[in-house]
Amino acid sequence: MDLMPFRAGGGSFPLYVGERPLLASGEDELSRTFIERLRTQAVPLQEQGDGMRSFASVLLYVLASDHHSIQFLDEPEAFLHPPQARLVGEFIAAKRTSKSQLFIATHSTDILDGLISGGAEKVRIIRIQRDGAVNRVKELSKSKTASIVNDTLARYSRVFDGIFYQHVVICEADADCLFYSSILNTKAISGDRRADVLFIHTAGKHRMAQLAETLRQLDVPVSVIADVDLFKEENTCKQLFETMGGDWSDASSNFKALKTAIEQRRPPMNAEQVAGLLREKLNDVGGTGEFPKSKEREIKAVFKGISPWDDVKRAGRSAVPAGQAIKHYDDLLAKMAAVGLWIVPVGEIEGFCRSIEGGHGPGFVAKVLEERNLETDPELKEAREFVSHIWARARSSDPTQRAESKFSKEAASA
Repeated sequence: MDLMPFRAGGGSFPLYVGERPLLASGEDELSRTFIERLRTQAVPLQEQGDGMRSFASVLLYVLASDHHSIQFLDEPEAFLHPPQARLVGEFIAAKRTSKSQLFIATHSTDILDGLISGGAEKVRIIRIQRDGAVNRVKELSKSKTASIVNDTLARYSRVFDGIFYQHVVICEADADCLFYSSILNTKAISGDRRADVLFIHTAGKHRMAQLAETLRQLDVPVSVIADVDLFKEENTCKQLFETMGGDWSDASSNFKALKTAIEQRRPPMNAEQVAGLLREKLNDVGGTGEFPKSKEREIKAVFKGISPWDDVKRAGRSAVPAGQAIKHYDDLLAKMAAVGLWIVPVGEIEGFCRSIEGGHGPGFVAKVLEERNLETDPELKEAREFVSHIWARARSSDPTQRAESKFSKEAASA
């Protein structure tokens, strides 16, 4: 809609919203005929809803004024629905005069997303976290902002949403996020109030360190949950461990000893071995009918057993060779957990509820949520304990949570 000043208002110039009338020959904006058409085709801005009035006010003050060297804009998302908030952010970043600095205080990921879309190179992201009477301030470097914006998967992982939460948990996949968040928000773990935690996924392990580093730069408390096959690649594991604040020299010997023990027990199958197994499975398959589902499952099972790490991922600790390898495994998990990097003790989420058949990833999680009671199901006890440990450490390491806990105790004693 057009936004138009009503010039026949005497000493004031009220704004109208609607379709702008065209000037006829011999008319100007003070002509009676033009005024009548304006009033017919448009409505005073002051009679519009709060969202439209807020949207127009923000744009007028921020974009139309060019004589302020510093401007402050507090919560521009007020009264706006999400697409409006994002559009305001885009307009501000793309059209704002370069003669002034604009400070925006916002709790809206839509405003932030709009600002980044409209001109990421102009935006500096600063997070203010209140700790009692003290405000802790952290700025995300422009280079880190640019790297996230230019990485499509990272950009749409909701990493910037994490700025507005007290804690973020990074998982490998969307299904993992759904499973762990559902367990966390049971009354047995988080109580009657939903945990102020955002779960984000990275579509694999290799972006975990990047997102964790971004959030830690902004002083956002972070936990990471990874499947046990993180131990398959030393560089990926090392980078993530160090990003979370660990010293790799403390974990390196455990890592190498465990990796050697697992890979020496059964080396990975080579291409000829895999091809032979596939030929064996396909030996009695033929004809023009539908491919047998049983054979499809058998072939998938072949690919799930190529690496010795596949066994560990399916079974967790029970698949680790007995003896010193178990000790290295336990020590490694403890050192990882100490910095907020949690290794799934049963290998992968499917190991928490093995009686669920025919499901993996999203299918498995859907069946668990539909068929099981997350609060009481005995088979999910290990999952509840795992998430409880993560949540307990997250609360103990977050100063705002400690302050809240102290306040609660003082209130109870009073």
